[in-house]
Amino acid sequence: MTSLKTLALGLLALVTTSFAADGPLTFEGKEGAGEGFHIVLIAGDEEFRSEEALPQLAKILATHHGFKCSVLFSINDKGEIDPTHTKSLTFPETIDDADLLILGLKSRQWPDESMKFFKEAIDRGIPIIGTHTTTQAFKYPKDSQSPFASYSYDSKDWEGGFGRQMMGETWIDYHGKPYTQGSRSVTEASQKDHAILKSVGDIFSKTPVFAVNPPAECTILLRGAVTDSLQSDSKNVEGEKNTPMMPMAWTREVLVPAGSSQRILTTTIGSSQDLLDPNFRRLLVNGVYWCLEMEDDMPENVTIDLVGDYKPSPAGIGKAATGVKPESLK
Repeated sequence: MTSLKTLALGLLALVTTSFAADGPLTFEGKEGAGEGFHIVLIAGDEEFRSEEALPQLAKILATHHGFKCSVLFSINDKGEIDPTHTKSLTFPETIDDADLLILGLKSRQWPDESMKFFKEAIDRGIPIIGTHTTTQAFKYPKDSQSPFASYSYDSKDWEGGFGRQMMGETWIDYHGKPYTQGSRSVTEASQKDHAILKSVGDIFSKTPVFAVNPPAECTILLRGAVTDSLQSDSKNVEGEKNTPMMPMAWTREVLVPAGSSQRILTTTIGSSQDLLDPNFRRLLVNGVYWCLEMEDDMPENVTIDLVGDYKPSPAGIGKAATGVKPESLK
């Protein structure tokens, strides 16, 4: 007999996903160190094409490392991926089964029933990787009556919301000029031997450096040098703009009620085009192993090759591809 909980979850999925397929976009892991682990990647930003980047990252992790990966999206009433639908999240119950969350979010306001799955995962100490605008993952109106309104990036009740309290920073401002100046990673000397930075060279991003100030308990791995153009060979801007350089990637470990440690990796870059940089892909893959406390299982030469034909779109508000359904990304 179908339990009431199962029925409720089924109804929730139906309401939340509109005309989506029967289940989330899932890539079953092949053989590898990740066998038996389930990573849930959640795409939802209107500008930096996480709806393109995260399915490719899922393919990399499943194909080369054996992780089962499910990707959740914002969709419209036609069942098409549409990041402008900020209140949509496909199959939120999938989060219940996650061993790790990888987030590419900005200004979401999911239904309370969807947020419950997310909060429960956070409360149980699930590790998290957040890319780019995940520091401002949620945005609620000032008069919101939602019990999750404190997750908003500008929350005063839970200062800085989910971004500040969990990822280590909320939205403050750009430090570099968007669509004009790029970012180049500079390794924090004291962390050059950190597992996440293993074999990671210089990363160049067409996205701007963010103004951030992570709490003292965070471990800064990379800083971002503002470059004078979007060309990968462009020079770092001279003067006080890069003195000091803003953090670009950092970790933190949060003690959860059960006594375990919740590992978190935040990076302020991560557009779909950034995934073309093999050093950025390596940073993320290494980050997965670190977040899951699998550093000792990390292959000597971590495979980070792209899977299939990957031609990411440029960043830009209102520039998301149209007519794409999650199931077509298999």
